[in-house]
Amino acid sequence: MTTANTADSAANSPAQDNVMVVGVGFHVEGHVSGQGALLIKGSVQGDVTADTVKLSEGAKVMGHVQCRQLDVAGHLEGGFSADDVVVRAPGSVHATTESVSRRTVLLAGEISGLLRLQQLKVETTGLFSGQLHVAQMDVDGHVQGHIEADDVVVRGGGTVDGQLIYGNLSMERGSDVSGQIQRKERRKPSVQTPAPETVQLHLPVNILQQLRRNPNDLVVSLVNGDALPAWIQVDLKLASLVLGKTQLKELTEAGQSLSIRVQAGSENQTFKIPPDAP
Repeated sequence: MTTANTADSAANSPAQDNVMVVGVGFHVEGHVSGQGALLIKGSVQGDVTADTVKLSEGAKVMGHVQCRQLDVAGHLEGGFSADDVVVRAPGSVHATTESVSRRTVLLAGEISGLLRLQQLKVETTGLFSGQLHVAQMDVDGHVQGHIEADDVVVRGGGTVDGQLIYGNLSMERGSDVSGQIQRKERRKPSVQTPAPETVQLHLPVNILQQLRRNPNDLVVSLVNGDALPAWIQVDLKLASLVLGKTQLKELTEAGQSLSIRVQAGSENQTFKIPPDAP
């Protein structure tokens, strides 16, 4: 077994400290990782981590590639997690696990499997087959399988075949979209019920000072010991008693009042509701 460090020391000269090369005819087994660029002309069996990974034509990786920039002219069997991906003709990727691109995938070769992408551009020679979740898809080549996309553009000569679930679809003359086609349901804007109007009664300074020392040291009840009615709440963020305006109005019009005791440690305060009640 050749480890990444052994391969690195064997493949690089002192002038190539930030570039690792797996040459033609070389086979590396195990996890290959580094902070610079990795150029693969031979084969790697194991996961690969680098800033930039490039598979030359004829190169092969069997594992998961994690990088910022991935350039494939050879063959990747496994998966990838990258910012930008280029798959050149005759390069190919078989994603046996979910593969992710956070920015753009440019496809001129072939990709199959399960992908979750931000943007996919399929060139005239490009072919995707499998399951795809993508925000934006622009097709000059061929796409087939189960596709879920927010925005889809199919150029003249481009084809999409299978199950397409889309948000917006634009087709140029000469394009072909076939199979099960379904538009995503547009979410209706939720109608928010306006919050009931309230009245705030600020807690006195002595109560607040005690709560700063012990936020859980607060008891609020009616003077007779009963629990507060539901329309009276304590809001510590507002440092207030919050009263329902409608219920307060009804109480006032009925000529009635409530006495509320607020206790925090040794500090206590009594409120009359409504505030101007005798």
